[in-house]
Amino acid sequence: MSKRIVLIGGSGFVGTRLIDLFQQKDYEIQNIDKQQSHFFPNITAIGDVRDKAKLMQLLHGATVVVLLAAEHRDDVTPITKYYDCLLYTSDAADERS
Repeated sequence: MSKRIVLIGGSGFVGTRLIDLFQQKDYEIQNIDKQQSHFFPNITAIGDVRDKAKLMQLLHGATVVVLLAAEHRDDVTPITKYYDCLLYTSDAADERS
């Protein structure tokens, strides 16, 4: 059985390196991010973790989910964006298990 790995928020520094490593192992990979990946646009779906319906659709069939999504700048406004990112992705992960 082939692994389908979905990274949520994989367009940044860590995600880009993980995608590169996973591709070397010949896994099926998808990245979900609110920003397009400069390195892997062909496997990146644009999505916001706060859109639960779309997130669940994109996670369908995943055997592994790697959660990297974060609003991690010091000047995030409103601050609720920081917390929403964590809460919505956690909620989606709970629903899948």
